[in-house]
Amino acid sequence: MNNGFITNELANNNNNVNIPQINGTINLKNSTGNASIKNSIVSFSSAAQSVKSTFPNGTIIGGHISVTNGFLTYNFVVSRPISNTISNVVVDAGNGKELFTSSVNFLVPTEFQEALTRWITNNHDMN
Repeated sequence: MNNGFITNELANNNNNVNIPQINGTINLKNSTGNASIKNSIVSFSSAAQSVKSTFPNGTIIGGHISVTNGFLTYNFVVSRPISNTISNVVVDAGNGKELFTSSVNFLVPTEFQEALTRWITNNHDMN
């Protein structure tokens, strides 16, 4: 499994995740076409801490700054092995609030499950 591929695919909101219209606090294109970035931007590490608190049993496996629907955001990929999910989390770069989350389930391939079952059966101590 290539974690870089999975991370990039899930974190890039232009690929496989349909993000609804969101409204962030830092609109990069106003009606005049000028960028309007305010001085108050939440740090990447603060946004990551916020995501960690939302997913206490998860691990952030990727993240980057992005533009989502014209707003400055941080996108994070969170792995949660206990629930077999990987989540894409979009955080507002202006106030640190979560704007969108989507999760996908991942399953262990059948071939691996079958091989593991055979190994356990063949190596089980019968005493």
